[in-house]
Amino acid sequence: MFIEKKYRRKGLGAALVKNFINWCKKNKVDYISVSVSAKNEFGLKFYKKSGFKDYTLTLEKKLSK
Repeated sequence: MFIEKKYRRKGLGAALVKNFINWCKKNKVDYISVSVSAKNEFGLKFYKKSGFKDYTLTLEKKLSK
């Protein structure tokens, strides 16, 4: 999910997540997950505020040619 910068902080992301979670509950989905870049501090804060918890950690390394 991505919200253009000019539309951020207006509750759109929270509304989308809330509606998606409600849809999942109605459709008997047990778990949902989201991937966020570790550098995306705003995204991490947003999803944690939305009730998501740390579950896995993926590390990567860029290889030079």
